[in-house]
Amino acid sequence: MTYIQASDDSHVAIFRIGRFAVPPAAMPAFMARLEQAKNLLAAQPGCLKSLVLTLTAGTTEFNVVSFVEWASPQAMEAAKSAIEAHQIQEGFDPEMFRRDLGIRADTAVYTAATC
Repeated sequence: MTYIQASDDSHVAIFRIGRFAVPPAAMPAFMARLEQAKNLLAAQPGCLKSLVLTLTAGTTEFNVVSFVEWASPQAMEAAKSAIEAHQIQEGFDPEMFRRDLGIRADTAVYTAATC
């Protein structure tokens, strides 16, 4: 496997992918919050794509996936800071929100690879 590497990391697209196991009763509240987050992320400089996917077939425990493509690591970090500031301003704690609703999350950052 070959990994795409640029000599300047500021020009490498990166992807933040979140997988969520959401109980059925929590789905409306979670999707409303995820839509708000998606809209905030999409408005940030360097956000190339923001998608939310729901499971329609398969056997995985994760029934919601979020996918955000960033133009650079710097764009992702700047957006992360902006989103955290927004959450603090509105008094929203994402960890507590997920814990209270019984939602499990698995998030990570990826770069493109060639096979």
